[in-house]
Amino acid sequence: EDGPISNYDVVRKFLKEGLAQWEEDLNARPDHVKASVQGRRDTRTQKQSKDYLRPLFKLCKQRCLNEGILTNLTKIVKYVKEGEFVKAHDVYMLTAIGNAPWPIGLTMVGIHERSGREKIESRNVAHIMNNEAQRKYLVSIKRLLTYMQEKRTDVPPSK
Repeated sequence: EDGPISNYDVVRKFLKEGLAQWEEDLNARPDHVKASVQGRRDTRTQKQSKDYLRPLFKLCKQRCLNEGILTNLTKIVKYVKEGEFVKAHDVYMLTAIGNAPWPIGLTMVGIHERSGREKIESRNVAHIMNNEAQRKYLVSIKRLLTYMQEKRTDVPPSK
């Protein structure tokens, strides 16, 4: 029973520390960098990510986050701590869009039913990105992952 509860705390603590570090790094920049167009954009992105992660922190505090999302976020935290950013990105992609078949191009061409057609139905599509709050905090998690990967110079980019 203790496992899922501690996972909430692990994810919440990791994301909060990452955001704090990101904000600290942005504040440590020289004034001329902060005032530049890119500097203002970076600050805005960090603040937006912080806002978008608030619902996730609330769900973690209330212990009512979707179990599948919690499991994947815990894996992401584990991989980032190990410096395995490619694996963390793979888990992020699995969380964000799933691995359901996606219809590409025209689906019903001709008069005969195609054999793979029944696999491409709306019930198989990952619906996480359809929920606005979930979409926002998942995008913010990706931004934080990108920041952390750039910060870790000890890990090669291909990891």
